[in-house]
Amino acid sequence: MKTYRVVRKSDGALVYQYQSETPVEWSGMSFEECDHVEEPQEVSPEADTRVFGGRRRLTKLEFVALLGDAFPAILTAAKSSVQAEAWVKVVELATPDPDTYSIDLDDPRLELGLRTFEAMNVIDTGTTERVLNG
Repeated sequence: MKTYRVVRKSDGALVYQYQSETPVEWSGMSFEECDHVEEPQEVSPEADTRVFGGRRRLTKLEFVALLGDAFPAILTAAKSSVQAEAWVKVVELATPDPDTYSIDLDDPRLELGLRTFEAMNVIDTGTTERVLNG
């Protein structure tokens, strides 16, 4: 249902407000005497379904939670691949900033590592996008 404000043309005074699908004329509030102005509809923002609300900086434990089932697969790969182990070490060595966050989802090394794991079939295709989305 739309909301209309009835504004008198002669002096710009608000005369009435009503809800209807279309503008309605009444005696004393005709279209000749008054403007029936539709109020803009408020659009509610969609709920953020990302795990950490789209935050781009995470703690290491939050990052592990974001990886989900991919985390054990990455650790397993690190036991047999020096490249995989090096990536895990980089994440381990990341020092927290004063705000306690140490993982930056916008760090290109993070994306490169995850894409490499996808290419190696260590993690499922699409995991990189899901993780980087936050």
